[in-house]
Amino acid sequence: NLKLIQGGRTVLGAGEDDIMRFNDNPQRTTSISTFWLDETEMTNNDYKEFLFYMNKKVGAGTTGTSGTSGTSGSGTTGSAVTTGNKAVTADSLKKLEPDETVWRGAMTFNDVYESYYFRFPGFNFYPVAGVSWVQADAYAKWRTSYVQKIEVARQKMDTTLTRSQLIERGLVIAEFRLPTESEWEYAAKAMIGTQ
Repeated sequence: NLKLIQGGRTVLGAGEDDIMRFNDNPQRTTSISTFWLDETEMTNNDYKEFLFYMNKKVGAGTTGTSGTSGTSGSGTTGSAVTTGNKAVTADSLKKLEPDETVWRGAMTFNDVYESYYFRFPGFNFYPVAGVSWVQADAYAKWRTSYVQKIEVARQKMDTTLTRSQLIERGLVIAEFRLPTESEWEYAAKAMIGTQ
């Protein structure tokens, strides 16, 4: 569920004394435009759906124009999907899998998390972990194309139309993206209407 976050002017950054004197997040006044943000984090289930569709597309040996990349590289070598303007081969699809070693080391307090967090069905509705910015950005681009296809089918529009042609015909399609650092901090602190 997307929620509208009303923009405004606010002070972002560290508000408390920096004990270690790193001063890596100084306070600054910034203006935030109104934006939409998902109400909850992306879950393991959401990310598995993305990996499933990308693996299916590559496994079929097709080159798609909507979407990004896929999963475990079970497709044939040389088949590719398109990430915007950049093609990704089936060999590199494994890179979209979450890093399951994220729970090792300092965070190893629960062996179940370390070994089975992404794969175990009991964690399907937990937030996905071990995903890099590049992987999350690929998911956002795939989600944009996936929602566009659903809306085109729901409104019974011609599937051969480009995105700009669909917009000209009145179909409003969200373009999903990652929030900026300022947007995230503003929404996370629930600073709406405080300035």
